[in-house]
Amino acid sequence: MKPIRMKQNLAVAEKVRRAINRLNQSVALMRNSWFECFDNCREQGFVLKVWCAKISGFNIAFSECRNSDDIVVYCYNNSRFPQNLPATDADWADRKYFSYKEVDLAAQYILDRAAKMVKDPTT
Repeated sequence: MKPIRMKQNLAVAEKVRRAINRLNQSVALMRNSWFECFDNCREQGFVLKVWCAKISGFNIAFSECRNSDDIVVYCYNNSRFPQNLPATDADWADRKYFSYKEVDLAAQYILDRAAKMVKDPTT
């Protein structure tokens, strides 16, 4: 029997999430982070929540961009509940785009940003 398919932007986010778990070598990230979902109307994906001692937390959301096939990554401190989206306009500014083929590159960028926050959230 064939499986029910996943919505395209979630399928892209799932590829990135799996790459993050495959590439991760940080025990600190395994202990101090977890995945949640986010919903931005036309973008749905995952948020890597990173717990940091000096700040309330760091969020890295990723999905297929709503305007292209690119992967978009949003990094922010302030989260709006229940969507897990950036809370203010300024929080949306820290974003980076990757080609849809650059799943591992996007995953490594997410890991690098997350690891930096676990080590020293003030830098």
